[in-house]
Amino acid sequence: MRALSTLSQADLIACEDKRVTQKLLSLYGLEKPLISYHDHNGARMRPQLLEKIKERRVALVSDAGMPLISDPGYKLVRACQLEGLPITIIPGANAALSGLCVSGISTTHFLFAGFPPPKSSGLSSFFESHLKTTASLIFYVGKEKVISTLSQALAVLGNRKAALCRELTKKFEEVLTGSLEEILNICTTTPRKGEFVLIIEGYQPDESTSLTEDVQADIQKLRPLYRDKDITQIISTLHNLPKKTIYNYLIQHNESPA
Repeated sequence: MRALSTLSQADLIACEDKRVTQKLLSLYGLEKPLISYHDHNGARMRPQLLEKIKERRVALVSDAGMPLISDPGYKLVRACQLEGLPITIIPGANAALSGLCVSGISTTHFLFAGFPPPKSSGLSSFFESHLKTTASLIFYVGKEKVISTLSQALAVLGNRKAALCRELTKKFEEVLTGSLEEILNICTTTPRKGEFVLIIEGYQPDESTSLTEDVQADIQKLRPLYRDKDITQIISTLHNLPKKTIYNYLIQHNESPA
């Protein structure tokens, strides 16, 4: 309702595609002047929009999803801030967070990495940069890149848990869950169309890995001073190690965190 109220009060609406936005406005009987603002004309249109914003109420909308997430809207917001112009936001549907919530993958820590590189040559290094990221990984994927993206993710990250979501909150919504290999096989056998969100489980360190001598030495220094619970927190922060790894070490050495 706030979104409809905002659009009804706007003097001008900036949008990616005027045809798409006009369909939305027509559904609610709204008639507003529209101006195109997107990646290709952003540099040229921003000065014009800034002048209009100084005198009129201007709303910014996107074709799908929440404005400013993987679109050029943030540049307009930044320009308004530099000019001291007021800005407010009406939260809308967000595919990245919606996909994460239905993926069944941890929501405790997550990283939204936007669109992977469009060329296959850059995909490998892209995923390598996230190889040791422990947070759940969220990506937007175009329909033409689903197979290549899944293939490279599997090759670099390994066969992790994942979810591929398409057309979220729309008529043909679908959520595929399983391993990367399983999802790749499904999409290879039966190609999908639509807008995709790919969620991949974060890096899970091998909990059986023994601690280095430096870490063990630090633990021994702390034992006379702190409870094991506190040691776990300190060592985890100091050495960027999972708490479970430290917990297992303490258990194996006849100590149990308080």
